[in-house]
Amino acid sequence: MKCIQFEYEKKYIKDFLKLPKMLYNKENNMENLKEIESILKNQHVLMKYIKKLYKFIVYDDNNKPIARFAITTTKEDLDICYIGFFECIMDEKVAKLVFETADKWAKDNGYKEIIGPVDLGMWHKYRLKIDNFDKRPYVGEPYNKEYYYRMFTDNGYVVKDKYTSDSYDKVEDPRSIERFNKRYDYFIEKGYEFKSPTLDEWDKAIGEVYELIMKLYRGFNTFVELEKNDFLEIFGAYKSILDLNMVKLAYYEGKAVGFVIGIPNYNNRVYHLGNIKNLLDIMKIKKRADEYIITYMGVDNEHRGLARALSRLLLIELKKKDAAFVGALIREGTATSTIVKETLNFKYNYVLMKRRL
Repeated sequence: MKCIQFEYEKKYIKDFLKLPKMLYNKENNMENLKEIESILKNQHVLMKYIKKLYKFIVYDDNNKPIARFAITTTKEDLDICYIGFFECIMDEKVAKLVFETADKWAKDNGYKEIIGPVDLGMWHKYRLKIDNFDKRPYVGEPYNKEYYYRMFTDNGYVVKDKYTSDSYDKVEDPRSIERFNKRYDYFIEKGYEFKSPTLDEWDKAIGEVYELIMKLYRGFNTFVELEKNDFLEIFGAYKSILDLNMVKLAYYEGKAVGFVIGIPNYNNRVYHLGNIKNLLDIMKIKKRADEYIITYMGVDNEHRGLARALSRLLLIELKKKDAAFVGALIREGTATSTIVKETLNFKYNYVLMKRRL
């Protein structure tokens, strides 16, 4: 067994990309091969926001890839590096080699802490899923093998932060919406406007969302401010998969001050667009989804309480569509609360890990 650090060699890139196909089935493989390949080749738009990506792959005695990982260093964190792109067969000895190699590299390069799993940062994949592996991953979910949490803890990592995703049943009781009426009416009386963008208005709307996200998400783990053009390159394509009725923006005196975005649950189909069946399924789901994933929500701090008004509009749409929904990836301890307690079905749980060296 050996661990190899590589740069841009074709063989190692190919084997790095091979691991998810070996470990996951077609329904729970969440990796977009083209995107990861562009990252490995230093061609992805996000690469300019990190210092460097150090890539590693582990082979068994028969030269078969059995694990992979990468270490991200950033321009902002001089004492912290990040371990991500982690995949490993279910073998404690292999995992031990991975984490020992990461530890040695970090110590040799002067780092005092490793945080993970983090693939580049918050604009890509981060966090570790720890339960509900019997369910197919929802779109945007940080998915991994069930035994990865044990591998991290067995190798000296402890929980840094906890996150939950709340899965809700369909909204059937009108009272679930009516409880938000008073707050909504208050903002209407104050002169606030709420709207969903049309296709023609999308570019303007996503630009407004950019301004809010860069302001409101600044305190998030691994946040780095993106240039507007880069943000639009990453998120502009969402227009083709969104149901714009599930995008709500709030305006006050002509300025966007809040937003919420729900995406039809495509599961992993949007990461495998070379499959014709997936393309057909995406078209079908976009038209009529059984479940939506509430991926982004934010309200300017000067307009507190606005989230409840936005939630009302979202619940009205969900009731019209007769659809369930997931409030995704909420950090424990934040102000965000359960939206409709009586329809809460279950919670997904995730963690971000750290190791002091």
